[in-house]
Amino acid sequence: MKKSLIALGCSLALFSATATAAETIVAKINGQTIHQSDLQQFQQSMITVKQQQIADEQLLEAYINHRLMLDAAKAEKIAELDTFQQALQAFENELLKQELLQSYLEKNPLPEAAVKALYEEQSTQMVTTEFKARHILVEEEAKAKELITELDKGADFAELAKTHSIGPTGKRGGDLGWFAAKQMVAPFSEAVATMERGKYSQTPVKTQFGWHVILLEDNRQSEPPTLEQLRPKLEQALNQQRVFAYIRQLREAAKIETP
Repeated sequence: MKKSLIALGCSLALFSATATAAETIVAKINGQTIHQSDLQQFQQSMITVKQQQIADEQLLEAYINHRLMLDAAKAEKIAELDTFQQALQAFENELLKQELLQSYLEKNPLPEAAVKALYEEQSTQMVTTEFKARHILVEEEAKAKELITELDKGADFAELAKTHSIGPTGKRGGDLGWFAAKQMVAPFSEAVATMERGKYSQTPVKTQFGWHVILLEDNRQSEPPTLEQLRPKLEQALNQQRVFAYIRQLREAAKIETP
């Protein structure tokens, strides 16, 4: 019992301290008292402030400017202007529509089965073939053909690349690592796609960079993104479809007459 009373006392003390801090006077503007709680509410309403830390002094200065501008707007009776009322009505209408759609989505939760089905459909389309290859880049077709002849005689591809390739990968034996076809220029990727593992191109491949002799070391199927990685985009796409369907329902239920 004694421990409970002590805990209750501590809780009340903490609540009292918090409430006192919230009511701390931080400034006065034209005689109007500004409390710490006013700053807290102001900070919560500012998206940019939520996303970053801001010094108390900066927050106070921003709030003072905020209040002074509001007071000036009231003095000028800005709220009574037709343009303001029209803008306010337009904003209210947009907010009402957003809240309506949000309420509809919350009352009709998105089925997990629909998310998984869309994932299965889209993830398979994201699987691509990746290639691991080396190449030797030279300026002349005749030189490329000479290198192919040397390879036919048993020369080491990597050593030929180090000696003859003018490309930046030459010092690595022409190693390109793993890449998707779309990462390479069309003639190069098209040639690689038709090659067998462990084989080199029997004819030079021409691109805007020069002439290539290519060795395909390996290929594999890329891993698709996981369900959780795609979930935000999948849910957004499905919710958009549901919103369109809901609007169609509203139109079908309404009596719409046009001239």
